[in-house]
Amino acid sequence: MPANGWVEEEVEFHTLDSACSIVLGYGRQAKALMPAEMRDAVRAEAQTMCPLYDESCT
Repeated sequence: MPANGWVEEEVEFHTLDSACSIVLGYGRQAKALMPAEMRDAVRAEAQTMCPLYDESCT
């Protein structure tokens, strides 16, 4: 395992929606790096979830 604790993997998904669901299912243990479209979709979904748990989220 790398010193930073992260392992980089390349995986294929059938759809952007399924990719986002799977990445979000790993919580803070996974990070979408690319393509930018998937990374942006994961970020957008996480931002919409934040107010459910923290009223200070905007």
